[in-house]
Amino acid sequence: MLFQNIIKPNFVIIFIHTICMLNVVWSQDLNVDGNYRMKAVKEISIEQSIPDIFRLDDGNSFHYTVDFPSLGLYDAALKENVYSDNHKIDGSYRFDAEFFVGDMLIISQQFWYTNLSDCTIEGKQKSDCLKLMCYDNGTGLVHQYTEGLIESWYPMYEGEKHESVSAVSIQDNNYGMECNTESRLSVEVLGQEMISLPFGKFNAFHLKNIQKEYSDALNCSPAGSPFTGKTETSEKWFVPYIGLVKENADPNYAEIVSFKIDEGRLGYTTNTDNDMLVDIQELLIGTNRSSFDSDNDSCDDYTEWKGRRNPLGQDDWGDLNSDCQIDLEDSIILLKMLSENSENINSYIETNANKDHNTILKELIFILKRIAETVK
Repeated sequence: MLFQNIIKPNFVIIFIHTICMLNVVWSQDLNVDGNYRMKAVKEISIEQSIPDIFRLDDGNSFHYTVDFPSLGLYDAALKENVYSDNHKIDGSYRFDAEFFVGDMLIISQQFWYTNLSDCTIEGKQKSDCLKLMCYDNGTGLVHQYTEGLIESWYPMYEGEKHESVSAVSIQDNNYGMECNTESRLSVEVLGQEMISLPFGKFNAFHLKNIQKEYSDALNCSPAGSPFTGKTETSEKWFVPYIGLVKENADPNYAEIVSFKIDEGRLGYTTNTDNDMLVDIQELLIGTNRSSFDSDNDSCDDYTEWKGRRNPLGQDDWGDLNSDCQIDLEDSIILLKMLSENSENINSYIETNANKDHNTILKELIFILKRIAETVK
């Protein structure tokens, strides 16, 4: 979605959005598993709107800063607005993308996407797949993909790779003709990286995209199109709901500055329940954005999340001193208990320390593991 086929004399650049499931990490660098988050939301029956995972919601908007050294453009801006558009393609959402230098509008583009509720990637069933169906590059070329190109899927894991193939009809309004050819899009999950943005730190999936369109398969009417085919490679970093947060198609670069999702209701500073977690954090963690204590266990969400406890379930596993956190103080309590019973430690280590159905050994391992996950 970000930017594709910005065409100037002798220059073509393609940027293709791919939105994937990943885990957000904020100032505490605490990993939150995306699949567990989705499960936990259902378990505690939070009644609140959940935005589309690929940000396909009417009224969403996004703002990027972009550099185009190849065009001599620096510190340009891209503004995207999302609209439901069943008139163009049934079940699709249109992204209107406008590029500015200062207050001057340089070019406008449009993209149409759909979200498949069921798809298969490398033989594995996925709950969601994002498909690019059409785009207008703003300079006279409109690409209509018959089967669509899969840009992302959920859930997504490191090492996965998928190539989608689609027939594409290219309407060249500059020459008054239509060409038909084939397009291939390869998406590879390279891994995860911690990246810093103006509104937080993210453990983002790093993707590599390669798109090819072939000139040797051209069938144009009338004949004589200047289209020569293309191969474009780019790297992207993504966060769920927000979408593309950074993209590099050397030498061109883009990074998100601000956003509004959930039909424009949720921005990067929105805090519905006025607690220590802004709404985008709660959305990615899975907590209730309208309640400071999602699981009603008398421990607020922020303290539990920051303190390594589960803010999505009424359990105190690992919290020996009941301070709503799991830390070294809890491990010290257990070690002291073991020290005081050193004479029969082999049997005592299998007893229950705080009536939570977990033995001392399991509790200690759990505490140390959670601490290690945070500091590594």
